[in-house]
Amino acid sequence: MKRSLVLFLALLIILSVLPFSAFAEFENTYTNTGDKAVDIIEVARTQLGYMEGSLDGTVQGSNDVTKYGEWYGMPGQPWCAMFISWCANEAEIPTTVIPKHASCDVGMNWFINNGRWKYSTAYGGSYTPKVGDIVYFGIKMSSGFDSTHVGIVYKVDSNNVYSLEGNSAAKVQTVSYKLSSPYVLGYGTPDYASDGVVTYEAGEYITTATTLNVREQPNSDSSTPIIHKLAAGSRVTVTEIENEHWGKIDLEGKQGWISLVYADRIYIVNFDANCEDAENIPTLQEKVQNSPLTLTEDIPTREGYEFLGWAKDHEAAEAEYEPGDRFYDNADTVLYAVWREEGVKSFTVSFDANGGVGAPAPVTKTEGEALTLPETIPTRDGYVFKGWGLTWDSLTTAYRAGGAFTTDADTLLYAVWAEDDYGVIISASEGGLCTRTKEGDTVTVTIRADKDHCISRLSVDGEDVLIISDMNYYTCSFTDGEHTISVSFASNVVGWDEPFCDVAKGKWYYDAVEYCYMNRLMSGVADGYFSPNGTVTRAMFVTILSKVDKADTSGYTEMSFADIVSDKWYSAAVEWAYKSGYTSGIGQTPDGAPTFAPNGEVSRQQLATFLYAYSSLKGIKTDGRADLSSYSDAQSISSWAQESMRWAVHSGLLSGTTLTTLEPKKTASRAMVAVIIRQYVENIAK
Repeated sequence: MKRSLVLFLALLIILSVLPFSAFAEFENTYTNTGDKAVDIIEVARTQLGYMEGSLDGTVQGSNDVTKYGEWYGMPGQPWCAMFISWCANEAEIPTTVIPKHASCDVGMNWFINNGRWKYSTAYGGSYTPKVGDIVYFGIKMSSGFDSTHVGIVYKVDSNNVYSLEGNSAAKVQTVSYKLSSPYVLGYGTPDYASDGVVTYEAGEYITTATTLNVREQPNSDSSTPIIHKLAAGSRVTVTEIENEHWGKIDLEGKQGWISLVYADRIYIVNFDANCEDAENIPTLQEKVQNSPLTLTEDIPTREGYEFLGWAKDHEAAEAEYEPGDRFYDNADTVLYAVWREEGVKSFTVSFDANGGVGAPAPVTKTEGEALTLPETIPTRDGYVFKGWGLTWDSLTTAYRAGGAFTTDADTLLYAVWAEDDYGVIISASEGGLCTRTKEGDTVTVTIRADKDHCISRLSVDGEDVLIISDMNYYTCSFTDGEHTISVSFASNVVGWDEPFCDVAKGKWYYDAVEYCYMNRLMSGVADGYFSPNGTVTRAMFVTILSKVDKADTSGYTEMSFADIVSDKWYSAAVEWAYKSGYTSGIGQTPDGAPTFAPNGEVSRQQLATFLYAYSSLKGIKTDGRADLSSYSDAQSISSWAQESMRWAVHSGLLSGTTLTTLEPKKTASRAMVAVIIRQYVENIAK
């Protein structure tokens, strides 16, 4: 009994010091790119299927036990918000961009208080969510909003928003909602462009710590004397900054230093009448850092003019703020009065960047007069601005920047975008996503298959890069010139639901194609197409053979053939076949190096030779031989293929193309290869 207890305690100690990588079933395997909106989504994708109930996420329960709660320090608690915080941390997103929070209400209010909140259409908003936004769900109560759930926006269309969520039916999964659903309260819009670094400046501050030490020097070393303690809410004037976050203050004739990490800056909001003949101008207000300021209800007056509100631009024709609005900017600010002459009817023209940033401020149009639209245009990574449209999904422009606008009505114009191809033209089937990014002179194309899909075929500038692939992620880069990329995605879920429109029931190859597809030996050439009459190259066939063998080709990185380079989709399989003795190539270079001809089409006699060599070295029976003398073209069989062809015909892998011909040098079709591979695996290699 004592021995058992000792062993149990030892095991407990070992488990207590294991890092989270010990629970690797749902380890984050994604490598961050620096594009934070993309990174947080891809981190979340690595967790799809994780279930509460155990730290490794593989045993479902109903006890809120997750690695996210363990990481946060709140094990066994509802975890949807902690999942968001964990993903942001893994994506290396600062807490000044997405706060670390375990409560949905806390996270929602943080975005509201920092001016990064957009209400959903169900609650009066006009905002179209963007990929990477944080969507908060819940109910509206008499006292305000109560957020009960949260997710990460990974896709938006004209009717729906799609969210990656933790603690959704007790697991990590994707869910879609109508944009107009009252369950969708609104969206936190992280400032992903921010580096999260806080810069402190001299000015007025108010302390936030319960007790804040005032030190003799700008550091927290234990040897630095503490000369005073400040209570929470103490107001101080900082005259100098040292060591990044230490502020110098004057304290009853003495000078000391406080850490501004534990203090909020006080900003001044001044009101300017924006004219010389106004009266009743409001006095300044103070705004505390990261807390919203409610603007004064007091308004200026001006004879012959109507007060519209306040704007940060003294030339603005449209107000940005009305009296009583909440003001979020963490900066000393001057707000200018916006006036409209009484008796003149005017309209507001507003602009929506529609996925971009930098839309012009609203402008005012006077009835009966043409308005010149602003020259300012928004920007959007990976897109070219085309002009302004009347709906968010406009494909054509109604107005250009700097053009004339004559409609007498309040109008919201949406930016119309065209994807910037950066000189790389991409055609892709359904089942995945291709994106382009540019940094300096380098254009990087990222190809990512959807869940339960893989990249079945990829060609760049007409040359195959991947064929018969199980990969779901691939990147390639270019530095100059025009390029074309063709991508085919395919489902990697094992199941036959007649995925190929060109493989009909009753065809002589139907069952063989189904067999090869189900066993992941062959896939389609494009989404929904198998191309049964298409040809098979030598590289393709060797790759199929490596799948038959279930070979681990990952270690074959040094190439022996002169015409095989290491970065091709087939390189490792060809080297595996060569090192294993299944092929010796087709010739040599002048200096004696072997060649393979990867793009050469496989003939019937080459196919027989591959399988004969493989069988011989694998110890599979190869002693039978057929008499080929009845075939009129038997003499055309190459000398090196004589034994292989006689064995293949005897084994039933090959038969005559007619009663009297074998056509040994005829190219093998994809349908023929599927039939032969099935016959070989089921009847010969078993």
